Amino acid sequence: MMFGSMARMYALPGRRDEVVETYERHFRDLEHVPGLIAFYLYRLDEDPDGLGLSVVFDSRSSYVANSTSPAQNARYAEVRALLREDPVWADGDVETFMRF
Repeated sequence: MMFGSMARMYALPGRRDEVVETYERHFRDLEHVPGLIAFYLYRLDEDPDGLGLSVVFDSRSSYVANSTSPAQNARYAEVRALLREDPVWADGDVETFMRF
């Protein structure tokens, strides 16, 4: 079963574009993450500094392997330095997945 995570986060005032640029730089690394199926970053309507993130992995074990890796911890630390507070995360099994 696929597994994923969603997060809501808020950039420091005036630094939202920098968060987006940082994630875009990370995309090259993410292409090589075993089991990663999808990565989405959203601009939230509710707050000009707000972002939503979702990732989907082919399994819980792939997700855990990535989330506990030194490379992912380094990517997270770089983004976290640009945020007002820790993101709010929600992890879980993917119930339905459809591509058009």
